[in-house]
Amino acid sequence: MYRIVDRLVDYCLPITVKLLDNLEEVEDDIFAGSNSDLNIVKDIALLRRDIIATRRIIWPMRAVIGCLENKLRKFINQDMSVYFGDMTDHMDKVWDTLDETKEVI
Repeated sequence: MYRIVDRLVDYCLPITVKLLDNLEEVEDDIFAGSNSDLNIVKDIALLRRDIIATRRIIWPMRAVIGCLENKLRKFINQDMSVYFGDMTDHMDKVWDTLDETKEVI
């Protein structure tokens, strides 16, 4: 179960990287003046929508992953706190990145 959830969390990192790349492209378009105002507004609206949708997915995942270790202690004799702590750190990093992109937009 840990490996499945860890892969899910690790899959979130490239998504946030893609959002950051898209944000940089929009910023470059704004400051370069290469696109029309309508295209830039459209790009900003699409990026904002993607950020909001991703935040809606990540927010509940943080809560589940945060309490998962305590629930699994009943079934596992091994101390998994380091592993789940690492997963929680990754989720926090994803959330912080999403929060940063939201502020920039």
